[in-house]
Amino acid sequence: MRHNEIRDITGSLLAEVCKDVEVEPNLLTLNGERDLLNNAAKVNDEVRLDVSARGFWIPGQKAFFDVRVFAPNAKRYQRKSMKQCYAINENEKKNHYMQRILQVDQGTFTPLVFSAAGGMGNECKVFISRLSSLIAIKRDVEKSIVTNWLRTKLSFALIRSLLLCIRGLRTAKQTVVTSSNNIELEIYITFI
Repeated sequence: MRHNEIRDITGSLLAEVCKDVEVEPNLLTLNGERDLLNNAAKVNDEVRLDVSARGFWIPGQKAFFDVRVFAPNAKRYQRKSMKQCYAINENEKKNHYMQRILQVDQGTFTPLVFSAAGGMGNECKVFISRLSSLIAIKRDVEKSIVTNWLRTKLSFALIRSLLLCIRGLRTAKQTVVTSSNNIELEIYITFI
């Protein structure tokens, strides 16, 4: 849940500047390529990434993106610098998906790693820069304006996801009785 809004924002912005954009696309099924992949690679047939788009990095080639939002205060990062934390998370994503995407899907892979505190990894910075350039060209606006707008939009999405993690879903339960069949329906209203 922490990364869903960022995934959706990324997908909608990519749809503006790329073709064949999919949210949560399945990777191609493996046919004998399992031996070529490293031990950490995900080999299930149901493996999905967060977003894919054709023509983002290279015209005509499919690019895959996977979002991760990590908590920098977690125990596993206690003695690590933020730079190391981003590198650890980017490398974990690459170990899981990159080799399979390069060899089987014939695409590119970019991990989009964000900190719950609001920062982003190096590869994500390059992605944001490229996306800002493409949007600026499409909308005929200066790149710096688009970059600022995009970073602000992502920052607010991170704040909302952090609030969701801290307080959880706040729901109010209401029971409604219909007159026709005397069926009780439970309605949950979510406050976010």
